Amino acid sequence: MDIITKPKPVILVLCTSSTAPGHVLPLCTITKHLVGRGYEVTFVGGVQHRALIEASGAAFFAVHDSISLAKGPFRQWGMERARFAEGLPRMRHDFATFFVGQVAGQFASTSAALLHLRRRYGSARDVLVINECMWFGYLPFKFGAPPPEGFFPDGDDGAQRAMPRSLGVNVTPLMLDSVDTPAMPLGLLPVPPPETASSSSPDLAAAVRERDALIRDLLYKYVVRESYDAFREQLRACGATAVPDEWMVNLSVTAHDTTLQLCDAALEYPRSDLPAHVRFAGSLPPRPPPPGGFALPAWWERDVLAPAAAASGATATAPKQPRRHVVVVSQGTLARDYSMLVAPTVAALAGREDVLLVVLLGKPGAELPPGILPPAAAAAANSHGNNGACPTTNGHGHSGEHTSKPGNHAAEQPHDNIRVADFIPYDAVLAHASAMVFNGGYGGFGHCVAHGVPMVAAGLTEDKCEVAARAEWAGVAVNLRTGRPSAAAVAAAVDRVLYGEAEAGGGVSRYAARARELVALVARGDPLGLVEQEVLALTA
Repeated sequence: MDIITKPKPVILVLCTSSTAPGHVLPLCTITKHLVGRGYEVTFVGGVQHRALIEASGAAFFAVHDSISLAKGPFRQWGMERARFAEGLPRMRHDFATFFVGQVAGQFASTSAALLHLRRRYGSARDVLVINECMWFGYLPFKFGAPPPEGFFPDGDDGAQRAMPRSLGVNVTPLMLDSVDTPAMPLGLLPVPPPETASSSSPDLAAAVRERDALIRDLLYKYVVRESYDAFREQLRACGATAVPDEWMVNLSVTAHDTTLQLCDAALEYPRSDLPAHVRFAGSLPPRPPPPGGFALPAWWERDVLAPAAAASGATATAPKQPRRHVVVVSQGTLARDYSMLVAPTVAALAGREDVLLVVLLGKPGAELPPGILPPAAAAAANSHGNNGACPTTNGHGHSGEHTSKPGNHAAEQPHDNIRVADFIPYDAVLAHASAMVFNGGYGGFGHCVAHGVPMVAAGLTEDKCEVAARAEWAGVAVNLRTGRPSAAAVAAAVDRVLYGEAEAGGGVSRYAARARELVALVARGDPLGLVEQEVLALTA
């Protein structure tokens, strides 16, 4: 039957279901697009994301109890990880728990979801798996595990259908090993990019590649060897019979029939040996929230919108005003220890007349603990009503539901330049920002690029050092190479991002200029259209 006339395949979305909304949100954007195009989608996820998943139009299918938020080991793992120092010790713990420790539960979830689809639709409908790459539960099937009931391993068999093909979607930095990239996730930079003079030296390039090969060898043989072996053993315990001798992240990217990296190629390190079936889809565009979908803080109109309008040009009633730069700082949505990044940023920028600092706390209802804001700024912040949050279904930013609680608009104190919001979607605030100080989250990086906002990156845990390194390499960020910068380091970095070499470059720092180049570049992409093209190609 022709691909245009035969029934559309059923889509099964497999996505990391722990406490990581940054993995779920982009897949919900993809789901919403596919549902709008007429596909039926079942989305395997945690109950804490059920409303978000169902809002995308997908049918929700709960993960196995062993990896559910209520019954799984995530809280225990979280308490344990706090005892490990940031950097390699904590990274080793995360690999052994949040990665290897979820394989069996993810496999059980995947098997149950496939059985559910076969029983619901019978053998008349094709199934395609869209697999977010940090979900490992489909990998055993790719490496020889027996298929669940209703599927046949090598092709159609009357009442049974072949195991579904899989489309990988990677929503983190592409940490696939290459001769051209450093060992990951250590936050090292590869051979300098082409625009730097030093990159023309063959000796330098050779030396960097030799360094990278040596570090990678040491990393796999000694630092993460236990997790390296345990991951492959977990796949075999799930029935896999032909597991390649590869690191888990490599397998999670290369095992699928096609894998799409959810960013523009300009945001990743070039690889001369990138597998042909691993492709760049482009960066998800900003999505305006639905009308009336959220409430901004009481100070938003006066302190953000009105000054921006005044700075854009003279009006009949007011002359053109010099612009006060809006600088956003966020600790992220997961690890909200505000002493790490918010506190030094507040100390660095409090009282500056050229900056309005917007502090995002990352969760509806969150509050800054005492001592983060200086006394004068705390009084002013409280007087302006700093809570503001919103539900949003744009699928490419924060999500939540909260009602703003405006304050009483007392008169501004001298040098009052700090506003605090428990929760504002990135897309709303970055549309007015000159710079962002962030913890290296991949979602924050993508949002800043989409809005042309240069960054100060300060991240060390999870994949954050890799995100920060890519932002630095792409030319849009100052990378502080720590998750706990000093106030002096933040102040100097913000000045570089805002002003830099502006005196010689026409008033725009090189970071801002590069951010403007990238926003134009990524805007030309069509990642959702490309995802659908791959769905059609894999089910033709």
